[in-house]
Amino acid sequence: MAACSFRAVPPALLAQARPGGKILLTLSGWLYGYARVLLTVNGDGTAEGRLLGGTVSFMSARTHAAPAFGNPAHWAAGLPETGRTARHSPERITAGTEEAFHLRFLAQCAVPDAQMTTVADVVPLVDVTTGSAATLTPVEGRWEVHEGGPVRLWERVERVLSAYDEADRPGPETFTLHVYDGGQHLRHPRLPGLPLPGS
Repeated sequence: MAACSFRAVPPALLAQARPGGKILLTLSGWLYGYARVLLTVNGDGTAEGRLLGGTVSFMSARTHAAPAFGNPAHWAAGLPETGRTARHSPERITAGTEEAFHLRFLAQCAVPDAQMTTVADVVPLVDVTTGSAATLTPVEGRWEVHEGGPVRLWERVERVLSAYDEADRPGPETFTLHVYDGGQHLRHPRLPGLPLPGS
């Protein structure tokens, strides 16, 4: 049982468990989305297990903590002036509900290097790895999104949120984490697979 959280399952944990061994750990990321998973280690060194329900958070392992991203205004300055209406509001992943807690983790799988904050009413997303950024701004009862850089951050989040809605909003217990040589993916029968960071 791990007493801190990780962005992805460390291979060292699998190496220390014999076949049939159980590993309970918390996954986290730079959007501060969390999920608990109970893995069973297989004889071939792979592992799999279901996400567990509820809300839980643990301090990140030092090497998995988010880097500083600086001044959000600096990142927003380089975004295009023309935006679009967001299909989903940021409250979908920031509200104080159990569903938003779960959605934040799923969104984080889609944009694993993104960080989010709030400045006044504006919600900036920044990805220091790719240099991508997005802002969501409330405008007359809707949210306007401006995105720049090689990764359209909010567009990726919206794809996950839309797929989640189309799959009838499945709970955490319906997702399975697969850990294998060369990758880690979160899978659901009615949703596209989501790779974990480093996979």
